[in-house]
Amino acid sequence: HAWVFADDEYLQQAKPILENRDFIMHNGLFDRLMMKQFGFDIPLKHDTMAMQYLLD
Repeated sequence: HAWVFADDEYLQQAKPILENRDFIMHNGLFDRLMMKQFGFDIPLKHDTMAMQYLLD
């Protein structure tokens, strides 16, 4: 299941909250690309999916 919010007002309110945080994500490289389509530049501090390949 997924929720999609394409409302510009919602996106503008969320933008300062999301862009001023460091994120630790799983598959964050993909998520960052998707968020860029909505105009967000999400700072990715760590990607646990990429890190698992370094440990294996």
